[in-house]
Amino acid sequence: EAWQALWSPPKKAWCCEFAQRGCWVLPAPKPQPPPPPQPHPPPCPTQPAPPPLCPVPRLSPGFDCGADFANWGSNWSEDKKKWCCQHAVRGCPVPPPHLPTPPPAPPPAFDCGAEFANWSAAWSFAKKAWCCQHTGKGCDDGRACVAEPYDCQEGLQQWNAAWSSAKKAWCCHYEGKGCQAQPCPTAQ
Repeated sequence: EAWQALWSPPKKAWCCEFAQRGCWVLPAPKPQPPPPPQPHPPPCPTQPAPPPLCPVPRLSPGFDCGADFANWGSNWSEDKKKWCCQHAVRGCPVPPPHLPTPPPAPPPAFDCGAEFANWSAAWSFAKKAWCCQHTGKGCDDGRACVAEPYDCQEGLQQWNAAWSSAKKAWCCHYEGKGCQAQPCPTAQ
């Protein structure tokens, strides 16, 4: 039968002892040939006790792993949980679910150490605002810590036709983009 191959010895023993299932039934002993005749009447033989039909070592220290199984987490003692988990695979603690590792933080938007000696002239408005807010570097009269009023990348290819005068002035002044070409002074 399948249980003979699939059940572990401790499970077979427990089931045999407590549920009368999975017990090994010993084959009936073969009959012994009769002893040779003796001249004198033989003494009364003492018969050894027959072996038990289900030889099972007592494994349980008195735990019934089926009793109150619906509430094992709160009602069983730690000893019963441990014993039943090891011997009956019941009452085992449930491992916490595997939580995915959060992705690494993105790199900073700007390197606030680069060109810091000349930050006022070298940094874009966006870099000033970001560095001011995140590192306290590049803050000037409060302007850099406010959101940019214009996105100077948007429409840059057609800035002359697409941008308003105010955007052209702001982007030219703060980011050096969209500036009108100044005629070269003539040499006199």
